Amino acid sequence: MNGMEKDLNMNAGNFERAKRKVEDMTRTVQFCLFFVFSTVLGAQSLPNFHSPSEGKFHLDQRAESMRILYIAAHPDDENTRLIAHWSQFNGYDVAYLSLTEGEGGQNILGPELGEALGVIRREELYAARRLDGATQYFGGAADFGYSKTVDETLEKWNENEVLARIEAVVKEFKPDVIVTRFPPDTRAGHGHHTASAVLAIRAFERLQSMGRRGGYAPKALYWNTSSWWAKDLENAVSGDSLEVLQIGGFIPELGQSSLEIGTLARGMHKSQGFAGITDRGERTEYLRLLKGEPIDWTPPTFVSSSAPMPIPGLYAEWTADSPYLVDSLQARVTVINESAEAIRVRRALDKNSGAHIPPYTFLQPGKTYSFPANLYANGQQGGMVLEVTNADGLWPQTLVLSPEYVTSDRIKGELRRPVQLTPRYSISYDVPCLVVGGSATLNVHLHRYGALPEESVQLDFQGDGVFVGK
Repeated sequence: MNGMEKDLNMNAGNFERAKRKVEDMTRTVQFCLFFVFSTVLGAQSLPNFHSPSEGKFHLDQRAESMRILYIAAHPDDENTRLIAHWSQFNGYDVAYLSLTEGEGGQNILGPELGEALGVIRREELYAARRLDGATQYFGGAADFGYSKTVDETLEKWNENEVLARIEAVVKEFKPDVIVTRFPPDTRAGHGHHTASAVLAIRAFERLQSMGRRGGYAPKALYWNTSSWWAKDLENAVSGDSLEVLQIGGFIPELGQSSLEIGTLARGMHKSQGFAGITDRGERTEYLRLLKGEPIDWTPPTFVSSSAPMPIPGLYAEWTADSPYLVDSLQARVTVINESAEAIRVRRALDKNSGAHIPPYTFLQPGKTYSFPANLYANGQQGGMVLEVTNADGLWPQTLVLSPEYVTSDRIKGELRRPVQLTPRYSISYDVPCLVVGGSATLNVHLHRYGALPEESVQLDFQGDGVFVGK
């Protein structure tokens, strides 16, 4: 084979390899285009108002009876503190329906506006829900900037279309209660805000009508009002269809209170400048009934039997309004007598305290006796000391009641939360910018939760960490 033939064969081989490569690339491009168009067409066939988050911090998934749908106009309109308390502390199933994606707002962090800003704010909502444990929905309405009137908003939103989407979300989530962030009038201060409440009411009324015909219907519609709309809320409570809720309970597994989680969730709205100071302690929230029947907002009662008692037929139960707070565990203990004879019982007091020794209480067979419970009585860590005898004063015994668990009577699986019997602390600190060889002031904040005895706490820096000791 001469040199020319070799060149021709090499060129032919290169051509064939190049041809096969082009064919492979063509098939790849065709597949990718098919995948893209299939995805787009499939997405168009899905309800674009539904985008649930994972809520990864919703640890125990307790199956409480309450399901709550919170409705407002924009990302960042939701009350993350209240949502976090309901979801993480009470264990309710909570969802937030934002009717728009906030594309008509401002962006303090970057140049993205319009649709690009809507994408950012949508992801900020997902980030908030991953913290507060709720589910996220969208209403598909356009955020066209500030609107002076509700009529203008409803016209540009296509009222019937948005109303249908709200109803679809409600039917899917099936809440017991719908809560709006804004009032259905000009007090809302923005046409979008007012419209979100007006449409929520219309959806509620239409679903109520369906419920009377045997279909599903939510029970009540509330407005999550605040001092923005009523300066004298404290005086308006009596006889005014206004519910007052105290929120902010501590959650031992997370080492945080619901207020902390709520403010951290709100801080996810960074494009709107909401990252800031973390709230702790307690907060008062107000709910005004707009439609439907009043809901009992009393926290669920959590009860746990104590360890087996040495006296046959005698039992004790701790009762609390929360599975977390030490204060609520100081509510009451109920002693139940299921024996065939009468039993005498009284709380033991420290003989050196000088306090009056209480008289015995007779517990007839089948009777119960409840009394306030002090978890720190007689220096017993987390215990209540009882003196028990029979009716004749025989076989006197001293019993130490120590609740090991406080649980809901409606939970999934066998998960049990330990009671907070010892002081719980959380530490927060601001981290200054340091350079090698330089110095800076480190501010450390120590937070204690629960009504606990006063005690001194020492912070010792050990290596790179902080040790908390008494």
